[in-house]
Amino acid sequence: MKLNLPSTSSHFRQFIGIDQTGAWNHQRNAPALLPMACIHLFRGEWVLETHPLKSLEAESFLLLGIDVETLPSLIAVDCVFWSNSKQTVKNLKTDFREAYRHRLEKGKVGREIAESFFKRHDRPPGSKRDIDQKTGAQSLYSPLPFQRNIQTGTFRIWSELGDPRNQKFNFFPWSHSSSKQKTWVVEGYPSLSWKNLFNSKTRSPGNLSQWIEQIIRPEIKISEKTKDLICLDQNYADAAVLALQAFMTPIDLSRLKNPSLKRKMLAHGYILGGDEVI
Repeated sequence: MKLNLPSTSSHFRQFIGIDQTGAWNHQRNAPALLPMACIHLFRGEWVLETHPLKSLEAESFLLLGIDVETLPSLIAVDCVFWSNSKQTVKNLKTDFREAYRHRLEKGKVGREIAESFFKRHDRPPGSKRDIDQKTGAQSLYSPLPFQRNIQTGTFRIWSELGDPRNQKFNFFPWSHSSSKQKTWVVEGYPSLSWKNLFNSKTRSPGNLSQWIEQIIRPEIKISEKTKDLICLDQNYADAAVLALQAFMTPIDLSRLKNPSLKRKMLAHGYILGGDEVI
């Protein structure tokens, strides 16, 4: 297997993977830090780095030396983008703002708070999109399993994207291709990316060591410190795999100019790397 380097004509110049967590850190009295991996060009070489990310605010990225405001970036985040009403970018952003207000009302994030938010939606428990059924993804409308359910992490992500100070992103395939914002956010699913990239049915960080040497390092520079982290920590391994999925299969913004294709992606649901199952 060989990595496909992004074309020099590609819209994007850095590729970011973010693993979900909706946990609350009582020591910091703040949400737990998000495991993040970023692939970017440095002195003519592609480099993969990992960082703990405070939030999805552009300023949080900038504190880590990552510019998502002026540098075209693709962010694959482990959460679900599915509006409670008609699938339009306006309605999706309305859902984000409601999550933000719910978080302000409750004072924090967490499983019970996320469950109370999604119970207000119109969909029955366990509801899934076509893309969820075909990829085996968990339902947004279920708090189970109690550990690592997608509902809790999605609420945390939505509440940050609904912050009025954080309006610097486009959402694929929701937003218009002519948008002036530089960065696009797309739904990622780590289990699907592990299967796509490494033909692996399990998310095993230990296996990454061999794949890094045989597949990744010939094209992407990874320090020993970063390698050790993603080979030991499941969360950072998932973030790295999402960044690699974004790097190898970046979204094609020209697809949004085809109204029927865009409607199809929105109707079925869209997960990065899941095109073949739609």
